[in-house]
This record gives sequence, structure tokens and C-alpha cells, in this order.
Amino acid sequence: DIMERSRAIKKVIVSNNGSVLDEATFSSCALMYLMARLNHHLPNMSVLSIETRPEYVDLEELEFLSRALKEGKTPTELEICIGFEAFDDRVRNDIFNKGLSLETFEELVKKIAPYRYGLKCYFMQKPVPGITDKEAIEDIRGAIDYLSSIQKEHDIRINMHLNPTFVAKGTLLEEAFKKGNYSPPDLLDVAEAARHARDKNISVFIGLFDEGLAAEGGSFIKEGDEEAIARIEDFNRSGNFNILDNLCHS
Repeated sequence: DIMERSRAIKKVIVSNNGSVLDEATFSSCALMYLMARLNHHLPNMSVLSIETRPEYVDLEELEFLSRALKEGKTPTELEICIGFEAFDDRVRNDIFNKGLSLETFEELVKKIAPYRYGLKCYFMQKPVPGITDKEAIEDIRGAIDYLSSIQKEHDIRINMHLNPTFVAKGTLLEEAFKKGNYSPPDLLDVAEAARHARDKNISVFIGLFDEGLAAEGGSFIKEGDEEAIARIEDFNRSGNFNILDNLCHS
């Protein structure tokens, strides 16, 4: 029972498959009510993650969230989560139709920086057919360099959540996979991309969950990957880039 474990819960992720800060799908009243209940029932909540599209973030809601977080019994950090998906503009906007320009992203950063809120950016490695494994690595490296420059300029916490792409059942990607035109990224390539963040001022978390939705043979996890998975999990816990270095050179 969640209420019985309420004092042990330290992180809450709020998502509605769209945008929690879009008043058309999640009203301001609902947001206010949510914050009140979280403060009341989760006294030890230290991180609140809110998934949103950048264009729905406005200063009024940021100000309200700032006040509401201070009313809790424990200091709580707010983390704004953005689905970036790919750094390549063509993939991000022409293929995924994200409608996310770097200018829009940087406007979001300017809004949240005065509040010292954190920022989590979701990326997918090798999300579409037609790009090589090397190009997929370079896309993530470019994203790391970009986010690092943003962090230096605005001095906010930034985390990259890097998800290796899996072939989901019933998708166009599955059709390409069955035709031999696509293969998921190798975990060693994901580690190679992520370790570019060594000595940068952002953190990286590597996702290892295909949600049980992968088509047969379409997961990024392959037979014999047990050791790589264990090492990546160690990296996620520790942030020690030596683990990724050793994995890539093993």
C-alpha cells in the first residue's frame, strides 16, 4: 500500500502522456490540488519530476510551484523533463514532429534558471532507420556538448536520460527491422556515446527497460549482454565514468 510507504517515497514523477503544464489537459486547479496532496502525504519527497513540452511552461506556474514546494516538510527539488528524443534537427522535427527548436528549448532554460530548477532531457540513441551506428553515437555526443554549454551559461542542473531504441511491435520501425533496414543499437555503442560526458558538467542516466513492448529480436538487449547490463546499472548508481571506459575497452 502506497500510503503505508509514504514516508519512504522520495521521488515523484508526474506525467499525463502530454504535458502536465498544459492547462487544457491538466488544469491549474488540478496542479494546485496535486501539490497540496503531495506535501500532505509525502513528507520526505525530495525530488518532483514534471514531464512537459517547453511551450507549456509559463512563469505563473513556475512561481506557484516554487511557493508550493516550500510548503512541504522536506526541501524538494523540481525537475522539468523534456522529450528531446534526437539532437539532429531533421530527426527531431521532420520525422518525430516534435516542433522543438533549440531557440524554444533555450527560452525554457531562461525561464527555469532563476528558480534553480533542474532539467532532464530524454534522448533516444539510433531512433530511426537510415543512420549508422557511428552517426547515432555522434548525435548523442553532439547533444552532450550542447547541454554542457547550456549548463555553463545558465548554471542549472541538467541530466540526460539516454534510452537505447528498441523495435516496438506494430510500428514503422518494426517494418524496417523485418526488412533488414534497421537494427537496434548495441549497448557498447550506447556506453561509448554516454562516456563522452566525462568531465562535462551534466549527468547521464542510461535507460535499460524496453517496457516488454519489443518485437521478437528487436530489443537492444541481446543474449550475452548480462555483464554489460550489470556495469551500466553500476554506472547509473554511481556516475563513475571509469565503469563505461572499462566496458568499452573490455
